[in-house]
Amino acid sequence: MLDAGDGWTALVPGLLVTGVGVGAATPALAATAMGAVAPARAGMAGGALNTARQLGTALGIAVLGAVFHAGLRSGLGEAGRGLAEPLASGGAGQVLAEASAGAAREALTGMVEAAFASGLRETFLVSAAMGLAGALAAFLLLRGGTPAAAAPLPRPRTKSTGAQDPAGAPVVRN
Repeated sequence: MLDAGDGWTALVPGLLVTGVGVGAATPALAATAMGAVAPARAGMAGGALNTARQLGTALGIAVLGAVFHAGLRSGLGEAGRGLAEPLASGGAGQVLAEASAGAAREALTGMVEAAFASGLRETFLVSAAMGLAGALAAFLLLRGGTPAAAAPLPRPRTKSTGAQDPAGAPVVRN
């Protein structure tokens, strides 16, 4: 997990795993959505997939932003009360610039770093829990069955004319 003294490089392994995972899952999701419906409904499946993806992105950002803010606030404690809003809004540089030099500024810098680490830690834990819940739901809800695309297509209705072609097969008309 993250600590106050960790730099940006501490985030790289998680970002790499996330990037590879999303890159591998996206084509599989599209193929699964298209394969789960009849070919005539492929557009509907693609639209539903993209809508769910956009909704998940918007809700995920909102929920994880709130979790980060709560973690930031809890990391600041009572001593940093009132700093959560400016820090969460990207004002860390201004908050630190306004602090008096010396030991007070060093203490504030340490408190801000610890608060950001606390917010990120809680955000990552909630993200992991949401990912595991999604995987469990997919495992439990998407089991077995034959995809609609694998089912045989219905034969078109035709009427026999009673005539035969030169090979002896009946001639049909639509």
